[in-house]
Amino acid sequence: MGKATPGPWEVVRGRCGRSVEVFGGGKAIAEMWDRSDNETQEANARLIAAAPTLLEALKLMVQHAESAGWEDSHDVILHQAQEAIKRAEGGEE
Repeated sequence: MGKATPGPWEVVRGRCGRSVEVFGGGKAIAEMWDRSDNETQEANARLIAAAPTLLEALKLMVQHAESAGWEDSHDVILHQAQEAIKRAEGGEE
């Protein structure tokens, strides 16, 4: 699996006014069409655009948690975070 386009990503209203696009690295990453609900469309686009930042923040939190010895006291949460990182990077779930 290839690497994702590095962030930051940004949300842009489509040229026709009925779509929302997510751009990163000078190219379109995603495009949402939902003619009935522009607010949901934009919320979904913002969430997608935040993905690179969220992934990096989660990686830093896991590193801190591991170095602080949280494995025993927060093992379920730490495991969920590690699995989310693995999934985002194309690893096994």
